[in-house]
Amino acid sequence: MNDPTHKPSLARSVISADWPLVATPGIIWGASFLFIAEGLKATGPSGVTFIRLFVGAATLALFPAARKPVERTAWRAIALVGVLWFAFPLSMFPFAEQRVSSALTGMLNAAVPLFTAIVATFFARRIPERRVLVGLAIGLIGAGLIAWPTIHEGHSSVIGVLLILAAVVSYGFALNLARPLQQQYGALPVVLRAQAVAVMLTAPSACATSSQRTTFSSRTTYTPRTGHPPPSFRS
Repeated sequence: MNDPTHKPSLARSVISADWPLVATPGIIWGASFLFIAEGLKATGPSGVTFIRLFVGAATLALFPAARKPVERTAWRAIALVGVLWFAFPLSMFPFAEQRVSSALTGMLNAAVPLFTAIVATFFARRIPERRVLVGLAIGLIGAGLIAWPTIHEGHSSVIGVLLILAAVVSYGFALNLARPLQQQYGALPVVLRAQAVAVMLTAPSACATSSQRTTFSSRTTYTPRTGHPPPSFRS
């Protein structure tokens, strides 16, 4: 009954079944930076951030598990998570992609686990094992090598890389702060409320930017190529 020859094949089938679970979030996560670049063709950076947050919060609110109650005393910490996990970093990426490519943004964003581990080390006030330190060092060197060619392209590219770095560091703090909240109240209720906070924080900037773009578009649409103002028609 317990044929040992079946164990390798069973292990291979389990590993192959895990690949879609690993690949799907990676594709969704990576494709978001391409969609940011496309979104910038239609609206400003603030608009891209607000739309992402609004769609995410609206979709998450459809699930009853996300609407479970949370104690009022937890709202201050959840609001901080909303800033560090959503409002701030998601605002940095569109501005960064005005200066660097979406591919570079996605690759540097992969350093989030590194900074999460570094921040966790400071919170725990304990030096990790040597192999962990070596892994962090290799990861940081790799991220630096990815960004290095772009840094030499000019001042604007340097700013773009710094914006990405600021977002990644913010993620590192947010994920460490969110962990105990999610353990106590569940992941979905915490994320939904944090996104709601981020939506409210980014809405004014998005509305202001949209109004400016609409005004500019209306002016340029009716200005003839001669550069003279359009004629006025009177009845």
